[in-house]
Amino acid sequence: MRQVDRLAKTPHKKLIAIFDVAEAWFSQKKFFGCMFINVIGEYSKRDSPIRDICNQFKRLMRNYIRDLCVQAGVEEPDILADKLALLFEGAVVTSQVSLNPAAAHTAKDIARSLIAQVLR
Repeated sequence: MRQVDRLAKTPHKKLIAIFDVAEAWFSQKKFFGCMFINVIGEYSKRDSPIRDICNQFKRLMRNYIRDLCVQAGVEEPDILADKLALLFEGAVVTSQVSLNPAAAHTAKDIARSLIAQVLR
């Protein structure tokens, strides 16, 4: 989130910058995916404190995106936030599995399209 805030100044640009930060992350030699996604695969008990922490982090990310949507003036910020959060998570997993950081670029293109639809 701090990296996104450093990269872009307006809420609209920050929504796009999320995927620029992701691409830089995916390009690191020591990128092994999202530790929260990886941990959930190992600790699958529904009532686990570990699952709770993972869920908290995912909610934090989704709420950050939602706040940016609100700041950008999106009419239905929850809907766009859900789409962009899912897109981000999909890019993380795709990049991890395929070892291809370009998943972030593809996700960024889709994000631009989604954002353009609601900010006309």
